[in-house]
Amino acid sequence: MDLVEIVARVLQSLNELRVPYMIVGSLSSNFYGEPRMTKDADLVVQLGDTPLSSLLEKLGTAFQIDRQLGFETVTGTTRYHIRHTESEFLVELFELTSDPHRSEER
Repeated sequence: MDLVEIVARVLQSLNELRVPYMIVGSLSSNFYGEPRMTKDADLVVQLGDTPLSSLLEKLGTAFQIDRQLGFETVTGTTRYHIRHTESEFLVELFELTSDPHRSEER
């Protein structure tokens, strides 16, 4: 599975779970700005009541979610890592917060 297929699989799973998301970081700049290399994909998500286990179930055995909750010190948001086991490509999920500045991302 290549980078595009991995990201497409994660996005498909989020869509199936009806989880709102936004592509950010280097991956988004590759489409809307100056292309550059990236070793991960960053997504802002609004999980709400959707448990991570539901996302992992949708993704299947080729993906693992780091069960250790991360915290993004710059944005003050919760961060989850999803790793594609065969390629080690990382998808980072940043939970959308209710911060007024962050709410503009919706």
